[in-house]
Amino acid sequence: MLGVCLGLLAVVVTWVALVAALSGGVSIAVPVLLFAVGAMVLVTSLWLATRCGAGAALGVVLVVLVVSLVFGATTIADSTLWIVGVLAWPLTATSAPRIAGVLTVTMVVCVLAGAAWSAALRRAARS
Repeated sequence: MLGVCLGLLAVVVTWVALVAALSGGVSIAVPVLLFAVGAMVLVTSLWLATRCGAGAALGVVLVVLVVSLVFGATTIADSTLWIVGVLAWPLTATSAPRIAGVLTVTMVVCVLAGAAWSAALRRAARS
């Protein structure tokens, strides 16, 4: 299931990258960060859905969406509070340190959430 979801995410990100490349307004970092943040949200949501239920996963994602819109889509994105707008990271990570930080955080969260999801699946299978 994770492979299929990541494959679909890759197709969407590739399409977005193609459209952005044709319009000429976005750097190559944006699609890479889109995939990284999308994978992080996906794996974390799968863990939450397995551990706490689909409602909890949906609720957390909606709260993250609202916070990201507030902190990532305003002038706050230029301050140090840009880190709070998780879903806006692909657009607010405009410097090399920010890009490296986002990639590091997304990889660490993906690994930890993937391990937690695997443990939750094993625990659910035993029940």
